[in-house]
Amino acid sequence: MFYFDSSQVNIFSRAVSVYAIIPVFGAVAAALAATLFAKQKKADAARVFTLSIVVFIAGAIMRLYQDKAPDFTVPFGVLLGTAGVSAVFGLFGKMKNDAVTYLQAAAVGLSVFLSSCKLGCFIVGCCHGNAYDGAFSVTYSENTFCETPDTPFFPIQLVTAFLLLLVAIIAFFALRKSNSRYSWLAVLAAFLTAYHGCALFVSKSASAMIINNVNIAVIISALSAAVMITTSALTIKEVKNEKKRL
Repeated sequence: MFYFDSSQVNIFSRAVSVYAIIPVFGAVAAALAATLFAKQKKADAARVFTLSIVVFIAGAIMRLYQDKAPDFTVPFGVLLGTAGVSAVFGLFGKMKNDAVTYLQAAAVGLSVFLSSCKLGCFIVGCCHGNAYDGAFSVTYSENTFCETPDTPFFPIQLVTAFLLLLVAIIAFFALRKSNSRYSWLAVLAAFLTAYHGCALFVSKSASAMIINNVNIAVIISALSAAVMITTSALTIKEVKNEKKRL
C-alpha cells in the first residue's frame, strides 16, 4: 500500500510541487532515450539530442501551465502534443534525409516523457483511480491534490506509467534494425492506446477526459488500437520484405 502525505518537496527552503519536478527529469530522460536510439541507428545523435531537449522541456513547461490552457487541450492535449512533436522531428529528419529514424526516436522519447508525467500524477493524486482497498492501493493526505483524501484508490497512474515505459523499451530494441515507414506510427498508436485505455479506469470525479458525460478516452483508445494493429501489420510486412531483399 502506498501513502503520500504531500505533493510538494522543499528545495532551498522553498516548497516546490512534485508535479513541477518530475516532468523536467522526464524530459531529460526522454531526450537521452531518443538520442541513444538515434545513435544506435547511426543518425546525427547530437542533433537529435538538441532537438529532443528543446521539445521535451517545452512539453514539461506546457504541462505545468495546462490549467491555464483552453478547455479542449485537457482531453486532447496528449494528441496535440504527439502531433506537434512528430511534426517537428519529421521536418528536421526530412532535412537530413532520415525522417523515419527521427520519427522513431520521437516515438521512443514521447513514451518515456509521458511515463514520467503519469508518475507525477500518481504521486500528487490529481487524477487517481477508483476506490480500491486491495494490494498496492494508494492513499493521499489532505496536503496533496486529491479531492477525497484518506481514501484508498487503485494505482491506475502507476500502471499507466509502467505500460508507457514498457512501450518505450520494446520500441527501443525492436526498431533498431527496422526502417519501416509505419513503425514509428505503430509506437505512437501503442502508447496512445495504453495512455487513454488506462484513463478509462480513472475515477470519474477526477477524470479530465469526460465531456458532456462522454468519456473521450473510449473513442481515442479505440481509434488508437485500430491504428496500432494496422500499422504493426504493415511494419511486419515491410520488415519481411526487407529480409527477402537481403
